[in-house]
Amino acid sequence: MNAQYEVELYSPEGAYLKTLTKRITKLAYQRHLGEVGQFEVTLADRLPPIDTSLFRLNGRVQIFRKPYAGATSRLEFMGFIRGWKYETDNKGVTRYTFHGEDQNGLLASRVCWPFIPYLNGFWQDVYTEYIDTLMRTMVNNNLGAGEDNPSLRDVMTSNGAGLTIGAEASATATSCTLAGKVSYNVAGVNLLELCRGLSELSRTFVAGGATSAVPVYFDMCTDSDTVLTFRTRPTRWGMNRRADSGNPLAIGLAAGNLRIPAWRHDRMAEVTAGMGLYFAPGDGDSYNGKAWALDTARIGEGPLNRREACAVGSPVETVAHTVLTDGEARSEFTGMIQETAGCRYGVHWNMGDELTADFLRQQYNVMVMGVRVECEAGRESIEPIMEVME
Repeated sequence: MNAQYEVELYSPEGAYLKTLTKRITKLAYQRHLGEVGQFEVTLADRLPPIDTSLFRLNGRVQIFRKPYAGATSRLEFMGFIRGWKYETDNKGVTRYTFHGEDQNGLLASRVCWPFIPYLNGFWQDVYTEYIDTLMRTMVNNNLGAGEDNPSLRDVMTSNGAGLTIGAEASATATSCTLAGKVSYNVAGVNLLELCRGLSELSRTFVAGGATSAVPVYFDMCTDSDTVLTFRTRPTRWGMNRRADSGNPLAIGLAAGNLRIPAWRHDRMAEVTAGMGLYFAPGDGDSYNGKAWALDTARIGEGPLNRREACAVGSPVETVAHTVLTDGEARSEFTGMIQETAGCRYGVHWNMGDELTADFLRQQYNVMVMGVRVECEAGRESIEPIMEVME
């Protein structure tokens, strides 16, 4: 393994505790755009014994990776300890393992609070806004002071963890407004699931053939080892390294940097016509709203391919589009990107980049949505989590 790793431990309040290198017997972590990543670190028991006071709830873990000798070390992963265990094997060797989640866990730790005082104390269940703006508004409202967020929920103004947490201001954010305005019911929805739902909804416009539509991606970014910023980006998250770009990175068996490739296309659970229904309170079994969202292109691909599904909620148009998006035909490409001199993770490609993979005389454009990394016994394994770009 040419890459070198260091793991820094900090107290829950942000005080530096220790840097771990030689005691690590196994290191594994996973990062994914817009999802909660996880990590696990196992230490060997050597003299002096491991100080178990290092393992505290929400203690901060920072994993630094140097891709090759002489390269600059980069903050690869930030996480927070959520569990630990100690075990002794038959040979009397004790191992200490701690695990936890990355910074996107902050988004998953909140539900949306829709009480808005300037609306005369009413609950605002439904927001109508551009997708990227709505994401940032909900993050500010539920992780920051927002419009009326109780101070006990506000970790942007003060958090006691030695971190600066914020959301990118709309004035400096990359504009995603071409994705269009939507009406979305936010009340009581998990904040991470809300952002994921909005991101999926932005792709509905693209699938529907809207000429100005763009997909919207989001993530809680590590600007430094103490600064976290929520950001949205349109079209793609990272670099364009596709075959039709001006800076392509060849990925394939012939290039010697792709192992165990596999392609899968599954339409068993496909939905081509989504219906949204809304039942008015107090009206018994009657409803006062319905809407259809149709993918006419997929319906027209062959006879009998109108496949319907329905969900209840409000606004009915958004519900219908969500049903349609959830039932899209799924294409999946998997494989291991092999490290070569011109194809190094962290140097030539990163999470969020778009690549073109050659497989069985076909080219597949994919975005690296995440990575799974595991290091054990001097061996490093890096598995990209790829999403096919239609």
